[in-house]
Amino acid sequence: MKSPVERSTDDLRQPEHAFLTTPSGDELIDADLRYLRELPWSESSIGPISTWSRELLVLINLAMLSPQPQLFLLGPDSIIIYNTAYGRLLYDHHPLYLGRPIGMNEALISNAPAISRIVDRATTRAKPANENHVTFFFKNEDRLQETFLSATMVKLPEPLQGYHATTYDTTATAVQLRRKESLKAIMDTCASANDMTNFWDTMLQGISNEDGDISFALLYRAEVHTVYAAEADCQRHVVDGQNFTLHGKVGSEESAQPQQISLSSNEPYIRCMRESIRTGTPVLLSVKNGTLPKDWCKEARQRCYGDDALEAVIIPSIDAYGSEVHALLVMGISPRRPYDEDYSNWIHSVHQFFANSVMTIKLAEARAFDNNVKRVAAARAEQILAQQREAKLQAFSLKEAIEAKRQQENFIDVTSHEIRNPLGAVILSADSISVSLSQIQELVKQSVSAKLAIDPNSLTRLLEDITESVETITSCSLHQKRITDDILSLSKLDSNLIEICPSSIKLGSFMDNIVETFRVETGRANIAFGAKQDASIKFHDVDWIQADSGRIMQVMTNLLSNAIKFTATFDGAKSITVRVGASETKDVPIFNDLIMTKPLIDPNEKTNLFQGDIYLWFEVSDTGCGMSATERSKMFQRFSQASPKTYNKYGGSGLGLFISQKLVNLQGGNIGFNSETDQGTTFAFSICALRDKAPDVLTTRSTILPFKRASASDSLSMLLVEDNHVNQVVLAKQLRRAGYTVFTADDGQEAFDFLKSSRHWKGHGKSSDLPRVDFICMDIEMPIIDGMTCTKMIRKAQQDGDITNHIPIIAVTANARSEQLQAAIDVGMDDGISKPFRIDDLEKIIEKVVV
Repeated sequence: MKSPVERSTDDLRQPEHAFLTTPSGDELIDADLRYLRELPWSESSIGPISTWSRELLVLINLAMLSPQPQLFLLGPDSIIIYNTAYGRLLYDHHPLYLGRPIGMNEALISNAPAISRIVDRATTRAKPANENHVTFFFKNEDRLQETFLSATMVKLPEPLQGYHATTYDTTATAVQLRRKESLKAIMDTCASANDMTNFWDTMLQGISNEDGDISFALLYRAEVHTVYAAEADCQRHVVDGQNFTLHGKVGSEESAQPQQISLSSNEPYIRCMRESIRTGTPVLLSVKNGTLPKDWCKEARQRCYGDDALEAVIIPSIDAYGSEVHALLVMGISPRRPYDEDYSNWIHSVHQFFANSVMTIKLAEARAFDNNVKRVAAARAEQILAQQREAKLQAFSLKEAIEAKRQQENFIDVTSHEIRNPLGAVILSADSISVSLSQIQELVKQSVSAKLAIDPNSLTRLLEDITESVETITSCSLHQKRITDDILSLSKLDSNLIEICPSSIKLGSFMDNIVETFRVETGRANIAFGAKQDASIKFHDVDWIQADSGRIMQVMTNLLSNAIKFTATFDGAKSITVRVGASETKDVPIFNDLIMTKPLIDPNEKTNLFQGDIYLWFEVSDTGCGMSATERSKMFQRFSQASPKTYNKYGGSGLGLFISQKLVNLQGGNIGFNSETDQGTTFAFSICALRDKAPDVLTTRSTILPFKRASASDSLSMLLVEDNHVNQVVLAKQLRRAGYTVFTADDGQEAFDFLKSSRHWKGHGKSSDLPRVDFICMDIEMPIIDGMTCTKMIRKAQQDGDITNHIPIIAVTANARSEQLQAAIDVGMDDGISKPFRIDDLEKIIEKVVV
């Protein structure tokens, strides 16, 4: 029995069948003919090949050899026969569509209306029916690919049943036309943009209107800081080229993207962004290589046929290396179009329009700024001429007087706060010592009267309290001494009364003294602290020198005090290192990587103050919070600190570095620094010195501190809110000795949270297991939440019924002016007391406000 193939072959012996079995010379055509003749045609509606008419076979023969894509729709169910040229358009579907009804071919189903229109016109009209740029989607490598075909179809003459179509692949023409129209539409939409923000919006709107070749778009705009430009008397924008914010997008509303991105990140797509900025050209992102985030792929689900995007391009707002980047546009590639050379060229055109538009707007802004500069310059020139015709000197003097008065008032406020604040801890510590001495005296009396030995444990405890109080007084006094020294130094510097008084110094002992001076303070802050000598000291044989140790120590104190302040509260490893070195030239190597200051004093006017044969340099390095570029720009300015938050958090008068710079200049040296945010700070300065020999005699002195006694009071329960740890510990100890139950909080937020856990908060009842607060001592100047704000929160909670009773609040502050205390009462405090104070003074206030 013969197989179906053999039977089919036996049936194809007529001359018109020869083309099915005779090699054509083209392997692909021969393979398609073999596939065609081996199909089970007897099972189809048009029957075996042997039954086909000679005319149809001739047409099929001609079509199979044609280089132009052609197909036939035969029989009542429109069975498809197509040639090899048409098969190339079908990609993965070929040759599976041969011999199958059109209704079973998925790539053609979506185009059934267009095919029906062609068939209808071919049936009802004498002339061939045409259809241009019909969209087909054929699977190619597991993805559908968009293809545009134009077709001319004719109805086959009787007795043939069916249609014959000649097709043309017009994909390139159709896509090119669509892209041209898309770019024109984007350009037309953006034509009305007259500033940068408006341009971003119109660009996204233009992209949104065109759906064919942009599956989604994300526009990340560089963050812009506004600064005042005095030369133009207007605000100007400074672009942050490292941080970008999502301005808007075109894509799925259900998909959320990062609002901020930083180019310092090491994400794959961020690396591509950096490459795009570096080269000034578009860079391709792809799912295949992991550079296109999956969340970005979902943005295409409402555009371009709804498939997830597989590729996207990053388009920078520049077209050359080194330009200022204002935005990055991420455009999704159509998932049904290959990213080929034509696609890349079109993306290049979009990029050129995008970059040129941004440049045009920036040039317009620059011209406007230049016009402002010219206008301001002209106005200032007229003003100067007018002032010359008037009493310029008098006007200038008046302005100077007003500014001096403003600076003086600000300086008085700052220094008053800095002096009075530690004075409170000094007074309370002195009272503590007085109480401890009275108790020691009582122990002595009891031991004498009872002829018994003094209890060593009690005596040791009292002596430890005295020692701790003495250390507190010493620390606070040193702080006040630094402030007062700064004030005196500033006054003398302004009056040119500072004198440099060299004396013999052993360098090693001087460095040991620095370590010992700051050992306790750094130890309390858990800061690793040490000093070392650079190899240059030994190289230049520097042991004893002639220099003003007091002025050097004053500079070191200012630098180390700052280093401790800005390192103590910083998370992570804490360390401060002091180094000393020597150089025979003023340009010491340590300054190479530092930001140097301009001398405030002309050395030629003070040559007698720094004559020597060696330059000593000192370096102070810490691992603290560091400074930003803006903060670095304010260093060494009179009455100035890095930022307002510096004083609020760390205190200080803002004089230390300014004075240090002048003292260093007076000693013939320079001072510089370097700092990065969260990477610590380094200060270094040099002074001119003279080598010396060891003197014969060294002397030391000691100091004995006086002691006083404090009193006690009846028991009440209180909450002490104080951010200064020393003041908090000392005051709490004194109040407990006086009989009070004391709870503490470091800031307003902690205080408010404590009240929530007390018996005064609604729902807690009057449970004896919860803490009771009879009154609150509230500091005003605190980080996180200050005393004023915390008081408002407490009174608001009281009004709302969250706090069930009125809790008296006493303002405890170093702000001493009457209007400042009145402001505290105005926000809801019951009374106030200014630092420094004694327990007796506070108890009078407590008796007045606590009912």
